[in-house]
Amino acid sequence: MKIEVFDRVMSVKDENEKREFGRVRLILEGLGSLEGIETTYNVHGEDEFPEYVINVLHQEGLSVLPLTYLDSELVKKSEYLTNDEFIELTGVSFVIEDEEHLGKNHIHEHGECSCGHHH
Repeated sequence: MKIEVFDRVMSVKDENEKREFGRVRLILEGLGSLEGIETTYNVHGEDEFPEYVINVLHQEGLSVLPLTYLDSELVKKSEYLTNDEFIELTGVSFVIEDEEHLGKNHIHEHGECSCGHHH
């Protein structure tokens, strides 16, 4: 399974956007560490986008970002997947503790931390 997120450059002034960005990056990092799941996070202007993403951007413009693909199929546009949507698409249950302070969070699979950090 491959999950790809294509996004625009984040605004450093928007706290909600920063929190959402942190949440999605954390989930992708955690899921990507699991067997059988590959994840990528790509930023417009910094990373090369594949043809299928470029086609969507040409038709709908940059405002359609972020785009999320599962195995090259578009599953959501214009906003990030929710935690529940990530769980539903991947079948992997996780909890983000203290979501208000994402810099300190780790994904916990089945109640045990799998990140290697000591809490």
